[in-house]
Amino acid sequence: MISTSTLSDRRGLWAFALGVIGVTAGVLLHLPMFLMGRMTHFRLYGMPMGGEMYVGMAAIILGVAIAAYGLLPKNISQQLAASQDIVVSPPEEAPLTSAHWKLMSVLVIALIIDVMKPASLGFTIPGMISE
Repeated sequence: MISTSTLSDRRGLWAFALGVIGVTAGVLLHLPMFLMGRMTHFRLYGMPMGGEMYVGMAAIILGVAIAAYGLLPKNISQQLAASQDIVVSPPEEAPLTSAHWKLMSVLVIALIIDVMKPASLGFTIPGMISE
């Protein structure tokens, strides 16, 4: 849960909210073209892009930038000065717990999926081209 003190040292909650609204509006502007692809099983390849699609993409990019600005701390130089005093050192003799093994399992599965992407794309792309 985020406390109010976490948000109080940010540049602007209003900017973050405006950015979120911009991203949401941009995504919603994509929906009409997406729904036009119903007849082609939502395969939009080759379909010309409409004006609302370009406006939606611009709204998403601007919304992310405005939201990122809103999340920046008010005084970055103070933050950087305070971070110079932080020392992080791993506990050398800490035992591996079940949480460590669960995290490693998830990372291994994610790595396998990531490595298999080119192979799965090799099977799907030729089928899409021949149609």
